[in-house]
Amino acid sequence: AEAPAAWWTLYGDATLNALQEQAASGNQNIALSLARLRAAQAVVASSRASLGPTLGTTASASRARSGSLAADGSSNTRTSTSYSLGLNASWELDLWGRLAGTVDAAQATAQASADDLAAARLSVQASVAQTYFSLRAAEANAQILRETLQAYERSWELTRNRQQAGVASVADVAQAESQYKSTQVQLLEAETTRTQLENALAALLGQAPASFSLPATGTLPQPPVVPAQLPSQLLERRPDIAAAERRVAAA
Repeated sequence: AEAPAAWWTLYGDATLNALQEQAASGNQNIALSLARLRAAQAVVASSRASLGPTLGTTASASRARSGSLAADGSSNTRTSTSYSLGLNASWELDLWGRLAGTVDAAQATAQASADDLAAARLSVQASVAQTYFSLRAAEANAQILRETLQAYERSWELTRNRQQAGVASVADVAQAESQYKSTQVQLLEAETTRTQLENALAALLGQAPASFSLPATGTLPQPPVVPAQLPSQLLERRPDIAAAERRVAAA
């Protein structure tokens, strides 16, 4: 069966679904691709307008004063106002198909921008899902290390007691201590990795890392069933390939 547009819902994780919705509205790469698409659509509208006639109007107004001087020194003046209104039209005949070709190229470019937007959305969706799964994996790893650390702490304490009783050697105590502290370092690394992934997730959502927090669960969602063979038509549905094809058509 073909994967749905909201393919991440196959994992059945409500938190992942919410993160994908936030990324769709807050990611800056998606916003940039959307702005480019709108600009390309405006170019298409402008190109189509060149196929039709161009209409224009002109309007003007003028005032004039005229008069004469009488023998007694008096003057007889008159002020007149005149108005004019004009209408003009022009139409460029597309004898060689230049204008139609310009429209076709603009439409292909706009379609390429639409495919770029789809590719950007798909890339962000995949990045959000991968970062989220990596974060949950780091949480699960940290949980295992905490349990291991508790076991090594008990082992270290037991080895010290045995050494005091003369059953274990100093080397055995040192080895138990080394295991405990090595696991402690691994736990700190896992917690640091989890913090870094949480910050990366915040950037994908278009939020400041300081204002974003994701509660820890330490569990991973179950993966969906993947078919043994993927249909070859999936390659034709890739938006980045479609965008490249449209740019070739525009050129």
